[in-house]
Amino acid sequence: MNFEGFLEFITTKCSQESEWEFRHTLTYWIAITTLIGSILFTLGSFMWLFDDSFTTNTSLALVTYPFLAGGVLFSISSYIAYYEVINDQKADDKQIWFTCDKDFMFKPGPLGSLSFNIGTTVFGIAVFAGPFAATTSDKQHEEMLNYGPSFIGCIFFCIGSFIECRHNKVWEVATGIRTLVWWVCMNNATGSLFFTFASGFGIFYDELTNTETSNLIIWPYTIGSFQFAIAACLQVAMWKRNLFGAGWMRELMEQQWKDKDEHKPLIKAETNWMMIAVLFIYSIGASLAVVEVAFQGLNGDTYAEIVTAIFGLLIMLGVISLGAVLHSKPPTQAYQYMFIGLHCIMMVFVSAKVAQVYHLSKCCTLNENQCLCNGLMYNTDEHGEK
Repeated sequence: MNFEGFLEFITTKCSQESEWEFRHTLTYWIAITTLIGSILFTLGSFMWLFDDSFTTNTSLALVTYPFLAGGVLFSISSYIAYYEVINDQKADDKQIWFTCDKDFMFKPGPLGSLSFNIGTTVFGIAVFAGPFAATTSDKQHEEMLNYGPSFIGCIFFCIGSFIECRHNKVWEVATGIRTLVWWVCMNNATGSLFFTFASGFGIFYDELTNTETSNLIIWPYTIGSFQFAIAACLQVAMWKRNLFGAGWMRELMEQQWKDKDEHKPLIKAETNWMMIAVLFIYSIGASLAVVEVAFQGLNGDTYAEIVTAIFGLLIMLGVISLGAVLHSKPPTQAYQYMFIGLHCIMMVFVSAKVAQVYHLSKCCTLNENQCLCNGLMYNTDEHGEK
């Protein structure tokens, strides 16, 4: 027996498995945190269109705190992406947290992911300012605190998007349009431009009418958030196909495309396509659970209501976390039935969250026998113009 050849094979196999697990786990959390954050931003932006008809606490629960939670998740996602890029295929086992070799640092992957990381950090100042906004007597400084950092952060989004598009050669439309990464880049770039447009006009917020605010700020934020959500869904699809690193590790994707053309087997099989739809629905459920936690925290009469809402959020996050461990469905039929049963239960759970938040947006309360506001009435100007 050739022990030297056997040991070399085992060492190589273990190294490949370790690299696969590293990329698989981080890429999953990049996609999921971006997806939930985008859904929260889309929800908050859309509900902002009806903000005038909400009570103060309902506005905080449906608009302000979704922005806050979404901003935190965007920051986490962008840092994980940066961390993955600078730690992938390093020579030793030492973890790199912030900086890497200067020659490598100025390559598209690290530079573009760093730009997004800076952008989300600066943008985070604005979303954190929401719950702690200045008083109406200091309106000018309040708007600058909200939209000044937003605009600067969005500039970094655009820089990162440009680097990502250039890195993935989006101008090669004929070949690129058939790849998932091309659509990720285009949606990220479009979302960044909409965010920059909205935050730029946001600096002049106090000079705009309600109609101008809706058209120039709120709708661009809503559309841009939806574009980021599409990009995140596509990143989940890339994760399913073992295309790791989102748009920042093109060399790795090109190697996989080459291996696929040569009919080389993947280290591990792809997941079921149905898992993408399931994860999207679960991400919606987690986003709505955040809204319920915020509302119960502001209005809950008993600790039981608050604890129940928090427990619901933890259930959603726990089920979503399984995706980082279970790359594909279990091979044993009994376990497959168990997963089907779990999915059915969670679908009912998510449906209940949708019904609760819809009722909250209509009546500003989760009590079915009360209605405290004129929910979902489009913001109007002083003269009643829509």
